[in-house]
Amino acid sequence: HTTSTNGLCLSHDGALLYVTEPGMALNPMAGGVMNTPDVNSALLVITLETGAVEALFTNSADDSPNGCFVSPDDPNLVYTINFEHGVRAWNKNSGSQAVTWGSDLQTIQQTQGDVRCGDGIVHYDGMWYVSLWKVQMGAPAGAIYSCSPSGTTCTVFVADLPGADLQLDLRDAKDRKSVV
Repeated sequence: HTTSTNGLCLSHDGALLYVTEPGMALNPMAGGVMNTPDVNSALLVITLETGAVEALFTNSADDSPNGCFVSPDDPNLVYTINFEHGVRAWNKNSGSQAVTWGSDLQTIQQTQGDVRCGDGIVHYDGMWYVSLWKVQMGAPAGAIYSCSPSGTTCTVFVADLPGADLQLDLRDAKDRKSVV
């Protein structure tokens, strides 16, 4: 496993750690994304109490999981933004789950000459936020999209931002420790 580990996300109950392995790499010289030789995509889950590692899938042609977010309502349900395959959801116990929102993200990601890599995903206040990025003239570029779970398309939330991993900190300001 862990030859292309990229994303980590912890279930809200602290019991499960999900690990993404996109099995992909950016090839700026070729202007896009390429499969990494001898590296498979995978979504792993580690049960923290026992250290047991379980592969939810490996080497799926339709998945390149990069960023992840665990459902606050179900520690067994994880959403991934894929390097080039849009958004997917996996249930630890029952496998792939249908995702009806954000169906346009995969189309945006695979636009010829303008390939964008999925990287970060978070859920906040009823909305999903997903980052896509690309290399443009040797410099990173991208955007963060907002997606309604009741819709099928996403809209640009922040443009011209070389977005990458996304994290949401919901602690009260008084609970945050100052970093010097």
